[in-house]
Amino acid sequence: MYFIGAGRRRRQWESCEIQELCRNCKPQACELLVEARNHNRSLIPSRKNMATETQQAFNLQDEIYARRNCSNIASWRTRVDENLKYFTREYIVEENITRYSYGLKRGENGLPNQIYSIGYEQDGDILESFKKGQGIRARAECIGFKEKIEQPLFAGVIDKGDFAVWHSEPGKKEDGFKDHNFTFVFQVLEDRVDAIAYRNHLTTSEATNFLNQFLSIENQLSESSSDVDLLKTPVWLKGGERFNSHMDVIKALDPNHSNRQQDSCHWLLDKLQPLRRDVLNALENQDIKEAERNKIAHDNYALALLRGEITESNELTVGDEAYEERKRRLIAMGAPRLRGSCGFSGNKIGGEMSTWSGAQEAFFKCPRCEGDIPSGKGIEVCPHCGLKKEDAAEKCD
Repeated sequence: MYFIGAGRRRRQWESCEIQELCRNCKPQACELLVEARNHNRSLIPSRKNMATETQQAFNLQDEIYARRNCSNIASWRTRVDENLKYFTREYIVEENITRYSYGLKRGENGLPNQIYSIGYEQDGDILESFKKGQGIRARAECIGFKEKIEQPLFAGVIDKGDFAVWHSEPGKKEDGFKDHNFTFVFQVLEDRVDAIAYRNHLTTSEATNFLNQFLSIENQLSESSSDVDLLKTPVWLKGGERFNSHMDVIKALDPNHSNRQQDSCHWLLDKLQPLRRDVLNALENQDIKEAERNKIAHDNYALALLRGEITESNELTVGDEAYEERKRRLIAMGAPRLRGSCGFSGNKIGGEMSTWSGAQEAFFKCPRCEGDIPSGKGIEVCPHCGLKKEDAAEKCD
């Protein structure tokens, strides 16, 4: 699950796919099927292409689509820049906690009536992006968001300061999902919804025990509840005495987990700023090929920074005459194979995982900031504070 930006427009569907999702309704009346039939058929890939196409967590074509439909280019650039930072934090740094926000519109009666991606007010309705998802999980996300989050909020039974908790267990490993969960925690404010994505390894039993505290008897979950069941069942928590912040919710959800490092890779994001700019410029010019090349350079440079392979002699510096040549070398390496909450990004077939936390999820502590660093993956620089192994007071694994 990944839904920070409205640019996440998934257009990979066919009528037979949608009918499969809508087993319990009349396919000919299904709004998703009607939309697919009315949609420009050139945007719908064949089944053969769908089977081989790489799933992308940061979809460049979608961002170009959003650019065409956004009148405020500055807002569009800000949102795409944030989306790419989010991708870096989840797929490359693998942060445990990442923060983001949605806009919240209210009607004349003061009640909320839309949750949207900031910067995409005209084309950023979050529910609409969910409706375009493909597969059973995507359909469950749509149901959970619409029926359990939006409807109570829009009906006025949710107060400012209240929290919604939505737990997402991983999909199939062969589809590029890792073995961790994401729990999304939303807090309602006056004109926005502040959210965090919390990466964790809760068992189904631990997650359902927490969620059941806020569910009626007839809606209780169990240890046998599937990932789809959980996606359909976000819960609301009353803000106030027990829950005053996102971290209060996380501590109650996962009291035994000590690593809650969050938003701590600013040094890395700063180093990547020139390549994010190159991606943005290509997208603004609607040059998908150039955007793809710049995104490959961005991802490979991030991994090289974390592995300690970048020094003053080969650092990317804007204005340096060697900048383009060094970027070409990064592009020539090909797209790294990464996994996260939306499955694969980059090369899906063949090769080792380029992201650096393995199935064992083994970590050691940074001697300076005490952030967790994955073991045995060649990491030479702390992703949290930027401390280099050679500068550490003690040897790193």
